[in-house]
Amino acid sequence: MMWDELVPILSKANVLSSVDGAALTALCIQWERSVQARAVLKRQGLFSLGSMGQLVEHPAVQTERSAHLMFLRFAEQFGITPVARTRIAAAVAVAGASMRGELGAALDLDLDYDVVDHV
Repeated sequence: MMWDELVPILSKANVLSSVDGAALTALCIQWERSVQARAVLKRQGLFSLGSMGQLVEHPAVQTERSAHLMFLRFAEQFGITPVARTRIAAAVAVAGASMRGELGAALDLDLDYDVVDHV
């Protein structure tokens, strides 16, 4: 189950808080919903007969699509997509540069000073 896989990973990364249970539950539900829709599509195919006998997209295609979109929205919130991780890394880099600049200014230091170049 998705929950059993994600909770240890997110806990180790210090991403989870006690208030995150509902959002993580919703993420897992959306994943399971997409898995269930995929199973229906595997058994019944991508198309079904419409009200006038014409081929139409199977309703489970929309269920799967919606579940994937919702899953990705929740996944972004937990930093478990490549884009989310890139955004987090960029934010950390900006914050780190800002902190180095502020600390350097406060201490009147050049924190980018490379000891190897000056030995």
